[in-house]
Amino acid sequence: MIIIFQYIQSSFKYRWGIYAIFGMGILTNCSRIIPCNLNSGLDAISHNPKPEFLIGKYKLDAKTIKTVKEYKNIKDGYLIIKSDGTFEMKNIPEGTFDFDAYYDGKIEGIDVRGSWKSTAHDESAHLVMDINFNKEQTDLKGYLASWQIYVKDEKAVILIPIGDPDECMAVRFLKE
Repeated sequence: MIIIFQYIQSSFKYRWGIYAIFGMGILTNCSRIIPCNLNSGLDAISHNPKPEFLIGKYKLDAKTIKTVKEYKNIKDGYLIIKSDGTFEMKNIPEGTFDFDAYYDGKIEGIDVRGSWKSTAHDESAHLVMDINFNKEQTDLKGYLASWQIYVKDEKAVILIPIGDPDECMAVRFLKE
């Protein structure tokens, strides 16, 4: 029995089978090898930014409208971060917040409210969001999320990853 197992291990088919499995792993998980560049053109923030830097109205950036199909016709979606620790988002595709809705192609704009706070962890700044949905527009339940904060031209940019991480898709909100 041991001799048979050793023969199988050293056989040509066994080696090619291992190579095929390894190759499929690389092809299906390419974001681990090839960076996504979701943050191209943005500079990372390594510290917890002051609230004044974050508070204000954000609009979708041109890269989001160009590359994320759900946003091609939603040019009036926005995010407002308020000084009282709350936020609101208007006319944002449901798929931004829900994996299944993203793949079902739900592009209807919904409204979202909640609370926020900023934090820094492992040399990157994040917005911790307590998200609540408008129950008249969707059946999604509220949840907590962490969105990374970047800077572009001395203005805050909020990056929200969407869909499968291997697809390298994100929504970017640029402070006005």
